[in-house]
Amino acid sequence: MIESQEIEDFKVRVFGSTSKPEKINIKVVGCGGAGCNALSKITKYGLETLVINNFFSPILSDIEEKILIKKEEMKTIALTNDRLVKTSSPIEEEIEDALSGADMIFILCGLGGQVGSYTSQVVAKIGKKTGAIVLALVILPFKAESEIRLKIAAQSLKYLQSRVNAIILFSNDDLLKIAPNAPIIKAFDILNEMMIEPILALSKFVTKSDLPYLKDLWKKGSNLFIGTAEDFEKNKFLAVEKIIGFLRTKVDVEDASNAMIFIKGDAIMKDAEEIVKDIQNRIDKDAKIMYGLMEDMTLKYKIKISVILGKK
Repeated sequence: MIESQEIEDFKVRVFGSTSKPEKINIKVVGCGGAGCNALSKITKYGLETLVINNFFSPILSDIEEKILIKKEEMKTIALTNDRLVKTSSPIEEEIEDALSGADMIFILCGLGGQVGSYTSQVVAKIGKKTGAIVLALVILPFKAESEIRLKIAAQSLKYLQSRVNAIILFSNDDLLKIAPNAPIIKAFDILNEMMIEPILALSKFVTKSDLPYLKDLWKKGSNLFIGTAEDFEKNKFLAVEKIIGFLRTKVDVEDASNAMIFIKGDAIMKDAEEIVKDIQNRIDKDAKIMYGLMEDMTLKYKIKISVILGKK
């Protein structure tokens, strides 16, 4: 991590800006098929991971902690969503043990199916009880999918939002915007990479000193939206423009109440203040901003920017 001076603006804060930043304990949980597929992309980064599903494919062989949903549990999952959130689950004790000691919990899941829609709520409920910050990264079904899947997704999202600190929504329909001509498997890989980007960024930058600030910033299922882009250093504002353009398809950027900006690159310190101020000028004038900088020599004269916008 590169030390950086805070921009002279009381609304702007640098991640891990204390003299001795203390690392946090992070757990990443993949719930159901979509969550497990996304989680498989993160195993090489050394984070603590847990998968919960009714079967385990070979792509999850590197993950040590697994919780299998048994046939008896599947009968519970088959109940209506209203009943699901009120009944206790046989797997709750296992999940609680797996999440013990976490400062921050990431939930990866797709909503609309039974396993992901159900187990994500159980994980969120337990995570909230532990006092950890819980961030859900959720994939919604295609709008053209069956009415029952869309209904389950909507109900599950409602209950999930009441249990997490913040939630980032992705949609299968996003594939039509970000990879309209890609083969379907490649397109879903791109979506999975988008899902894990905020996890990797936050895991690199957040320290113990940041946790109270995040808890104050993210309350009662705050809606977050992420955009990311990579370009040559001289094109840093083009990268910002790409990010803002994508975010505008999701949210009114000007109304954003907070922003997190993550900047990685080869000798990018001179660019950081300009990037942060450019984004600051595009969102609500009273918005709170956190940013983090990391030198990454593998980018070779390039810069990678990720922005997470939040609304009240």
